Amino acid sequence: MLSALAQAVKSALPSLRRYACALVGSTRAGDCYVEICLETIVQDTGRLSSRQDVRLALFKVFHEVICVFEPMLIEQRGTILESDTMQHRIVELPFRMRQALLLAFLEEFSCAQISEILDISADEVLADLTAACGMLMGQCRAGVLTLEGDAMAAIAHHTRHAPLGIAGAQI
Repeated sequence: MLSALAQAVKSALPSLRRYACALVGSTRAGDCYVEICLETIVQDTGRLSSRQDVRLALFKVFHEVICVFEPMLIEQRGTILESDTMQHRIVELPFRMRQALLLAFLEEFSCAQISEILDISADEVLADLTAACGMLMGQCRAGVLTLEGDAMAAIAHHTRHAPLGIAGAQI
């Protein structure tokens, strides 16, 4: 039978794998970094305890591990994915911005939690998120068909998407 700590780590692993794969742009490479993270925890059992938020602590250990490999990740980026995909655009973001963006929007951590994971201030997290979103919005434009009287037309314009037209509502 698994201990409470082992059970908590087990239940957090799918989200850590998803994050790792999105961060590095490859399932295989992401899984390798997750494996290194788990080996680190096994070697230093004091890094996690059942008295803390295990998922948060697991992501923090993963961050410490991945930062050792950051120069190699920067060198490899751009060679992993097709250049015309959103995932490629995310992988091309500066490393810390990419981490903040994925932790916030993919893993739904709060700014305070991201600050703890990345060991930076909440203001730095907000600045990174703002910059990353701005960079992505500048690269992506899509045509949007809105409904008559729909507030999406204003949102589409604000986010630089091109309104294609307004569809009338028929009852």
